[in-house]
Amino acid sequence: MKTLTIKPSVDNPLSRQPYPIYVDFETLVVKRQDIWQGNPNHLVGFINRTNDQDFLFAKDLIRTNFFEGKNYLKKMAREYYPVFNHGNQLSGGCWVTYTMDRFELSINETK
Repeated sequence: MKTLTIKPSVDNPLSRQPYPIYVDFETLVVKRQDIWQGNPNHLVGFINRTNDQDFLFAKDLIRTNFFEGKNYLKKMAREYYPVFNHGNQLSGGCWVTYTMDRFELSINETK
């Protein structure tokens, strides 16, 4: 099982703890819901920092193996913001962009 980790790379007093955010790589569900309680619920994708018309769905990135290689992870962290669904998907929820100044992306194998 793989886990995508999203972590701010600079301390920000306005950042909600606890970070990092762990996302199940296959389902895109945010782990540790005992803490997050649905806010965020799952990773939807990434939006370009300078062009809001450039949106990448996380499902498509995983299906096409986009995340293979550290260069792509660094590029995503440098040029995009993560977008999450808040609340219950079935009840509508809403999409929220976490505009972290800088963040780190990593993929880890878990058992």
